[in-house]
Amino acid sequence: MVTLRRLAYARRLSAIASAEPGLPPSQRVPPKPQHVVQHVHAMTHDALTRHVQLAPNAPLVVSLSGGADSVALFRALLALTGRWQWQLHVLHFNHGLRIEACAEEAFVRALAAQHDVPCHVRRLPHGWAEQSATAIQARTRAWRQSESLKLLAELRSSEGVMAEKDACGVFAPPSDEASPLPLLSCGAVALAHHADDQVETLLLKVLRGCHLSNLRGMAWRRGPFVRPFLGVRKLELLAFLRELEQDWIEDASNQEEKYQRNRIRLQLVPLLEQLSNGGLLSRTLAIEEQSRQLRDLLESTCGEHLASDPAWESTPRGLSVSMIRARPEMVQDELIRSLIRESTNTEPSLTSGKLLSLRARIAQHGRSDEWRIRLSGSCSLHCVGNLLHVEELVRPLSLQTLAIGEATLTIPIGWHVDAGWVTNAGEPSGSMLVHQLPHNAALRLRYWEAGDLFAPAWRQGNVSVAAFLRGQRVPLEARRFTPVLVFEHQVIAVYPNHIAKGFGTPKHMQRPQNTGLGDTEKVGKSSLWIIISHRSRKSD
Repeated sequence: MVTLRRLAYARRLSAIASAEPGLPPSQRVPPKPQHVVQHVHAMTHDALTRHVQLAPNAPLVVSLSGGADSVALFRALLALTGRWQWQLHVLHFNHGLRIEACAEEAFVRALAAQHDVPCHVRRLPHGWAEQSATAIQARTRAWRQSESLKLLAELRSSEGVMAEKDACGVFAPPSDEASPLPLLSCGAVALAHHADDQVETLLLKVLRGCHLSNLRGMAWRRGPFVRPFLGVRKLELLAFLRELEQDWIEDASNQEEKYQRNRIRLQLVPLLEQLSNGGLLSRTLAIEEQSRQLRDLLESTCGEHLASDPAWESTPRGLSVSMIRARPEMVQDELIRSLIRESTNTEPSLTSGKLLSLRARIAQHGRSDEWRIRLSGSCSLHCVGNLLHVEELVRPLSLQTLAIGEATLTIPIGWHVDAGWVTNAGEPSGSMLVHQLPHNAALRLRYWEAGDLFAPAWRQGNVSVAAFLRGQRVPLEARRFTPVLVFEHQVIAVYPNHIAKGFGTPKHMQRPQNTGLGDTEKVGKSSLWIIISHRSRKSD
């Protein structure tokens, strides 16, 4: 086992300070030994009080790898446990991917035993890494998170702690840091990310092309996962461990430049620290705050826009082209993302080039134009008339059949339809009324299709449904999503109130004075009312 003793640590710390001459004195050298322990304890206590709010007697699991950061977190939380009365536990992950893995596990077990803290070890199943070598960092991260949640659930169960959804679910923390957080009464998993990790995270996001409004680092608290060290610098943690005479194990993989984050930490961060004269952290945090303000402004502006856009509550859900075109370009981009997110339940992945192309099409769009731009997956953005909406690739419709006495009405799944025979009580307000139907009619309600013909009551012969809607001055975007009622392969009604010749109200017809289907059978034909209260998208 390779450990870094106090003397080696002092030499390394001096090397760090001398290798970064651009750092100001307060950051180039660690705090004075007599103050560093109290400083780290105070910073940790402040973070737990302001950002974490872990309830007394709750289980607190420390994710302990054996490295400097996690060992410092363990020692800091251990010192505060008596004050907060947590049930402290150690969780170690043995990935088995490096030859040092067993030595690291032994070190963690010994450290936990030395301080009488229960230790839990989780190992990757044998052969797990060989199953797929791709994205191994992301996969192991997901495995660690899953195992952490399982352990926390076991501890809650064994200690009789009642879980509360708001506290225990994996939710984002409140955006308003000033508002009081709900207590994490069901426990937490503490991670050792610190202030310098925040800088790396933000630089990673910049390199990956993150939107300006999303340049945020890691959260102090996200669900049961908490990060009490986000306000502490790496050098402060190293000085803290030296003062405690606490060993740790250096993870050799942190020096491997095949990982992008390592290259940022080893190459980019030192250069930027020097070029910024030691101001990298403060400037990065300032950018993060400005990004948060921009995000709040975008969400507020888009919320106001969507509340006033009638297309947002239409079927299908969409955006009015004339309204979105009047917004600034950044707001247009955010509205398009909101539309895709709401329509597909996935986070949109749009490059700046694709957004630029979309804005150009919207700017040139005319009320009689129609176009599509393919998105990732099975969706496209469809702009027709004054409507911009998300359209999925055509797939077979799933249908359901409603029974109306002996008659049937087949509708797409996802549509909410009420229907019934007209009685002496009358039909509901807003109904589409169709007359002269046999009591055992087999009807179908669907969107109109190319080739559908319709016979309006006021003219001779049939006309295409498309031409009929155009003649009725129905907007282009509304024409695409107009339901029709079909009987014996004939369109007998166009929603909401256009009834075909032969199915309108006959002059001699009187409303049936009955409420039972038996009397309707005697009449032979009767009147049906239909109300469509909700329709899903055309491709659903």
